[in-house]
Amino acid sequence: MEPSTTEVYFNSKSKENYLLSNFYGGVEANYMSHRFMNPEIKQLFRDFETCNSEKFFEYLRILQPEKKPTNYWFKNGEPIRGILSKLVGNSVKGGKAYNKRLEIIRDLAGVDEVILSPSVSIEERNEFILACLREKYTKKEYRDLLLATGTSILHEKPLRGFKSEWTYPGDDLLGKLMMQIRDEIRIL
Repeated sequence: MEPSTTEVYFNSKSKENYLLSNFYGGVEANYMSHRFMNPEIKQLFRDFETCNSEKFFEYLRILQPEKKPTNYWFKNGEPIRGILSKLVGNSVKGGKAYNKRLEIIRDLAGVDEVILSPSVSIEERNEFILACLREKYTKKEYRDLLLATGTSILHEKPLRGFKSEWTYPGDDLLGKLMMQIRDEIRIL
């Protein structure tokens, strides 16, 4: 009889394993900041990762003027800072709503023009996210949590259930990359 394989599902608000999410450990900020060439915007991503609760609310209010900031993006009394990077990073997708956010980012960073990085191949993008994840899991808190998942299959399950190439259900790329890193850590 074959042993059963357990599965671990997580996201930024999970009861357990929420720290596996890209919204923690600087992954989202590191990954999204490379979509921009302006040093002032790159600095904004660094600020997102260190801001206090008051500044976090201010950023949310500025980046989502149509929404009233609430405690939704808090976990255990701390801001889930990665959402700020996601909001800014996704602005490069284009369209009316995204273009409005690019204007907000321009004003927030104090630049005349938002300069986007050149597009990269899917392979280059995947290598870069892998590098961002590797950096996160050099930190003891995150490394220990990842190793504690044992041999479980890892799945990031999005809060709103939208599937994508990154999440489950979908191509589940993030979970696959995290399992690869877990195996790499075990070899070291």
